[in-house]
Formats: sequence, structure tokens, C-alpha cells
Amino acid sequence: IRKQRDSVTVIPVYRKLKKGDIVLFKRFDSAYVVHRVNKIDGQSVTTVGDNCTEFDAPMSICDVWGIVVKENRDGKILNLDSAVSRIYGRMRMFTRPVRSLWRKIKRFGASLIRRLEGGG
Repeated sequence: IRKQRDSVTVIPVYRKLKKGDIVLFKRFDSAYVVHRVNKIDGQSVTTVGDNCTEFDAPMSICDVWGIVVKENRDGKILNLDSAVSRIYGRMRMFTRPVRSLWRKIKRFGASLIRRLEGGG
């Protein structure tokens, strides 16, 4: 979700949260955050952003304000509660451990290309 460019539809938590749910919560620094549920342990939930490599600190399930069910991106409404969205979410969660390595490889490659082209 791009800051001040996209909007989301959030509904109250009406059921037990599940791994892969996209939720809205208020972080310790008062910032509102939309991340995906990674782990539920009793009354504690751990989330991670789709483009993040690190998990958020565990929080109480009571700190979750709602479940994100739709995203408006460039005027197109995306149903985040659909089967396709859930598969995409599982894929993002599965690849999280290698994202950091992938970013380092991309930065190294870009740096190497700049050097070869004489730009730095």
C-alpha cells in the first residue's frame, strides 16, 4: 500500500484472525500500519509487511483494529479476501526469508553495472 496514494477498506475483527490476514493496527509510535498476520500464539499476534524482511514485535490481538478486505490502487479495487489474494499472500510469506538476500544481490548487480559503465 503506497502512502497517501492507495486506500483500504477495513472491517471490524468479526472472526478469529488467521495466518495471512491483512490487518490494520496502531504501532507504538502512533503510526497506523497495514501488515499481514504471520503468527498467532494465544492472545498474541506477529505481523510482517509484504515488502519487509523483519517481523514486527508481537502485539496483543486486542491491538488489531480491523481486517483489510479491499484496496483501492489507482482506481482499481482489489479484493484482498479472495482466494487469489490469499495465494499471493502465502507466496509473499514463504519468500520472506530470501528477500533480504535478493535485495543485496540486486544492489550489488546495479553497483557492478555502474562501475562497468564508468559511472562510479
